[in-house]
Amino acid sequence: AVVSTQSGHYGRDTSEVLPTLARSTGVSLCSTVARIASILSPFVIILNQISGSLIYFISFACILTSMSLMKSIPETLNKQLPNSVAECEVLFHGKQKVESV
Repeated sequence: AVVSTQSGHYGRDTSEVLPTLARSTGVSLCSTVARIASILSPFVIILNQISGSLIYFISFACILTSMSLMKSIPETLNKQLPNSVAECEVLFHGKQKVESV
């Protein structure tokens, strides 16, 4: 029951964060990464047998990586969220893309 509940929240929350035109690609990418992580999770037992502290070092490295990546995300408080990839580029890079006719 807990897994199915978490799966429902995962799909809802992931799709709300992504822009409309990139939503299906983003959700499928997040789903693929989650499935790869669930495939690799049984190997935690093997890591614990090799070294008890190795799991903590890997977890700490993942936390530091995610914290450093979150620094590159722009602030969206009180801003209109983008609906296209071009609007995302303006939000992330701050420059208007000139389209050729």
